[in-house]
Amino acid sequence: MRSVRALDPAVAPWGAAVLAAAWAAAFLVGDQPRALVAVPLVLVGVGLVGRRPLAAATLVTAAAVASAVLGAGYGNVDLVPAAALTLFAAGRYVAALWPGALVTAVFAVASAARGELAVGSLAATGVVFGSAWVFGRVVRHRAVAARAAAREAAVLAAADPRAWSEQQALEERRRMAGRALHTLRTAVLDMQAAARAGAISLSSDAVGRIRQRGIVAIDELRELIGLLHDPLPTPAAAEVPRRSVWRGDLGVALVAVAGTLCLLAVDPGWLGGGLVLAYLGTAASLAVRRTRPAVGCLVAAVALLPVIVDPPDVPDSLLPLVPAYLVLTWAVVEHGRRHEGWGLVVLVVAAGGAASRHGATGMGFIACVFAFASLVAVAWGERDRILQQAQERSTAIRCQLTMASAAAVSAERLRLARDLHDVTSHAVGVMVLQAGAAEAMRLTDAPQAREALLTVEAAGEQALEDIAALFAALEDGPAPSPDALRAGIARLIGGLRGAGMEIAADIDALPDSAAAGTVVYRVVQEGLTNAARHAPGAPVRVEARREGRGYVVRVSDAGGDGPSPISAGGGFGLPGLRERVEACAGTLRAGPDGRGGFVLEARWPAFNGADAPSR
Repeated sequence: MRSVRALDPAVAPWGAAVLAAAWAAAFLVGDQPRALVAVPLVLVGVGLVGRRPLAAATLVTAAAVASAVLGAGYGNVDLVPAAALTLFAAGRYVAALWPGALVTAVFAVASAARGELAVGSLAATGVVFGSAWVFGRVVRHRAVAARAAAREAAVLAAADPRAWSEQQALEERRRMAGRALHTLRTAVLDMQAAARAGAISLSSDAVGRIRQRGIVAIDELRELIGLLHDPLPTPAAAEVPRRSVWRGDLGVALVAVAGTLCLLAVDPGWLGGGLVLAYLGTAASLAVRRTRPAVGCLVAAVALLPVIVDPPDVPDSLLPLVPAYLVLTWAVVEHGRRHEGWGLVVLVVAAGGAASRHGATGMGFIACVFAFASLVAVAWGERDRILQQAQERSTAIRCQLTMASAAAVSAERLRLARDLHDVTSHAVGVMVLQAGAAEAMRLTDAPQAREALLTVEAAGEQALEDIAALFAALEDGPAPSPDALRAGIARLIGGLRGAGMEIAADIDALPDSAAAGTVVYRVVQEGLTNAARHAPGAPVRVEARREGRGYVVRVSDAGGDGPSPISAGGGFGLPGLRERVEACAGTLRAGPDGRGGFVLEARWPAFNGADAPSR
């Protein structure tokens, strides 16, 4: 990391203190030897700038007051280096605004009081020394932003993308599951109430209301499932916002022009010679300070030509040009723009030519101006690079977390859609099926119709249990044991047998793994639901057993008059089930069995004892 560390409090600037004290002594000896008592204050003040910036600025201000009282001449540059360093440090490192502003104001008044305390001299010293403090505040603002960006980047870098995405998925799961749970439970409870009323009256309206409510519920859930299945938009990589550079520079130039006009209004005596052209030309140069800094330096240098040819009688009248020189130097040095350096060289030569008309004092002052601006630019540029790197890092990490979160949420929505499909297809489907049977037998076999409606109510109870189990699994994670899995499959088969289906079951070993057990259950559930829907009345066989080292789950039916599950298509059943099976390293086959029936078969190549199908 490159740096000129004179402005960094981590380095005790005693070398700078000695130089500043020597500079003050050299100019005070020839001006007013009695004012040399201020030199120790300068030495100690600049020496403390790294550890006590406000105390340092206060001591240098005391030196300014002492030199003014002891008769130092106005316009002497004895304290300019010390003031530039300490007032900058007060702005840069003192959090509160008013202490640095107060010290700067006192220093400016003390400097102006060396001569006649006129409005013009006070404005000139205020502009020059206030610039040092303002530059410190500006660099402080960027340094604070850089530290905050670095902290944010560190926090984001420490974040676990997996934990982050799991948390986002959990929130999405709870949000969508709550909506689905309400829809499902409301539909099942409405259908149960209609079944109880229909069992008493066997009216066409009551029995038909069961089927109608079930169809509406399936449509609602199908719409919700479709929304869940829709892919989320891929988040675009965020970019660090970039402000319009040229507009900001134009605004600064306009402010500089306005400030110049105010100064001229305060002291019309500065209107002599080519000063107005120098003021306005230098202010205009700021309009390209960042886009074309070399051009800006050239414009400012050309604006000085009238002053070089016809220097003003009052040297103070050149001081309003100093802030522009600081800003232009900053713009060239900040990012190490070597190809722009020629413009700065031209400006330094022109400014030196104008200053040389005022002897060593003028040359010393202009040297301080450009040296100070270069040091500030390096201090700013270092913090600016830290800020930009931290912002870019934060943006990249945040984009990664957002993408991981979006992927996890999409996966969670898809998982929820599949589970909702499985539950609704079976639970609500069986209730609608039984309601249809009751409606068909309502006039011809009233006892059987009532039995079918009671089956609807019992199927509703089972559906509510399935819903509760589903959402408990969504919250806590499924953990069915082989015994619980066997009991669940038995309830599934028993409910459909009660609805009139002829089902033969051959259930051998079942997996211990929660994930594999859930897949086995879903295969059986999907197969029985498809058989009830597409082959009503046909015998069905359910098998789950080892085959050599492998494992197979098969649901087959003898065929029926309805459309096959594949031709019906468009749902979540078979495609979603295939993904579940393949996620456990298995394969799924669904299609005609060659004898007029349909078979749904999941197969895994290896089966480890009573464990899950191996991955």
